[in-house]
Amino acid sequence: MTEPNEGPGSGSDVGAMDHVRAALQTPGGKILAVVPPVVALIVGGALGAIFGGGGGGGSTPSAGAPGPTITVTAPGATSAISGDGGGTGATGTGTGTGTPTGTGTGSQPATPLTPNTTEIGVVPLSDLTPAGGAWKSQDANPMLNGTLQQFTIAQDLQDANNNGDVGYNLGRDYTKFTGLIGLDDNSAKSTLHPTIEIDGDGDKIATFTPTLGHPAQINLDVSGVLRLDIKYVSLDSDGIGSIAGTLILGNGQLTTVAGYHPPPPSSS
Repeated sequence: MTEPNEGPGSGSDVGAMDHVRAALQTPGGKILAVVPPVVALIVGGALGAIFGGGGGGGSTPSAGAPGPTITVTAPGATSAISGDGGGTGATGTGTGTGTPTGTGTGSQPATPLTPNTTEIGVVPLSDLTPAGGAWKSQDANPMLNGTLQQFTIAQDLQDANNNGDVGYNLGRDYTKFTGLIGLDDNSAKSTLHPTIEIDGDGDKIATFTPTLGHPAQINLDVSGVLRLDIKYVSLDSDGIGSIAGTLILGNGQLTTVAGYHPPPPSSS
């Protein structure tokens, strides 16, 4: 008699199944039969979560294809985000660009000064060097009517008939001549009364006859005058020849035309 071929469910397989059925009839056999499948299910699920990102039931996870790259562009910055098919974390990079704006500050070139054509100055007569003649005096403390004078020119008067002249080149650069003229309070002879004449370019502008304690105020228009002459004549002579007094022109000042800047006073 020919034996049938072994196949599924026959032969050794039938013997194995009978062995399992016999084992299941025992109390411990039932537990041993359940535990291996449960353990296999748990392990398979964990491995699927790790390698497959969601597979289970003992299946083998497969790596996903590289995901798309998303590029975001904004003014002044670039950022790239990439990911893979498995849903893992993204990597981002960015580079900031921009153009600074602002207004620079700094020193500006100096603007050349423009001459002030409206400026008016005052120059002491004593700062000008005489163009002709000279007044001379030994009086160191010129006093007129109790007031010490500044910027003075002075001339000692002899106890004899005498005269003199001092001239200045104004250059037509002045408009007004002011001052105080008279006899020094310390003059030896109280009866002196010299005559003072002031000329502009040879024309008489004014005359004064001061006496002791009564000086004369000078306030003259000298606009356009080139040559200014101050003359004196004293006719109070006793024939002695000594110094009878001192003629003082105090606080003499010249007002300039607009925009004129006179040279510095002479050192002589």
